[in-house]
Amino acid sequence: MLYLLLEDTFDTDVENSNVSQVIDSYMATTWRGQRDKLHDHIKEIGGSDDPTRAKTTPPSNIMKEDWEYLCDTWSDKKNT
Repeated sequence: MLYLLLEDTFDTDVENSNVSQVIDSYMATTWRGQRDKLHDHIKEIGGSDDPTRAKTTPPSNIMKEDWEYLCDTWSDKKNT
């Protein structure tokens, strides 16, 4: 789906394997950075000790359902 959005927005040949690899690399790097920021946020508000409290304190730039999923994932001690 993201490839379709990129093709609509930019003159990009996403069928080219080199282009796809670069796009995938940038998206993965961006996601890792965002994931780290979100994980830091949940640790700062005590989410690993109180996931219920963490679920009620999402950052403004993330959907509630996504935040609850991440809280559940990170509140499991083996994932932190």
